[in-house]
Amino acid sequence: MTSKPFAPEPSDVYCVPLLVAAAIQDLEGHRPDLGTLARALDVRVRQDSQDPWGLKRADSRHPPGVTMSALQKLLPAWLAGGGAEEITYSYRPIDTSRWEDPELVYRDLVHDDTHRTFVGAALDWSVLSEAPKGSLHVVEVLSYRGSVASIRDHSFSRTDVYTLPINTFEAAMYEAQGGLLVFRKANQ
Repeated sequence: MTSKPFAPEPSDVYCVPLLVAAAIQDLEGHRPDLGTLARALDVRVRQDSQDPWGLKRADSRHPPGVTMSALQKLLPAWLAGGGAEEITYSYRPIDTSRWEDPELVYRDLVHDDTHRTFVGAALDWSVLSEAPKGSLHVVEVLSYRGSVASIRDHSFSRTDVYTLPINTFEAAMYEAQGGLLVFRKANQ
């Protein structure tokens, strides 16, 4: 049996607001209030979870965390409405018909002289850990070249950098029907 590089956690439903807050911190130099951000993104907590921010509970129609479709609708509105007006957000789903080489897509995103860029990835955590299949999660992508990808998971209390084989990283994105979460700020 092949060992997986991570423990089954994070079971944390706050990975999206933590990633968004890290992007804003990196691009604008301030960190938004996490509770306000999580409520704006309609993050749902499990019925048995601690809830420090007064979020809605997950139910049969609303899974724990936040769905990518909700994120696509709510995050741009929150950013433009005062959350971080100078930051733009886009989502690049990994799709074999459009991505001949995901590494080149990433390189083109981060090597843009007109913008500073922060890139995250939506993936299935079960590909990287013993978590149940379908454990959707987001991480920051620090580098993506050659045979490895380097990621940082902002939902862990320590934000160590982890290096993964490219094929494992891409398999985790494909399994989730995920992709890249792209935050940009125009250079001054």
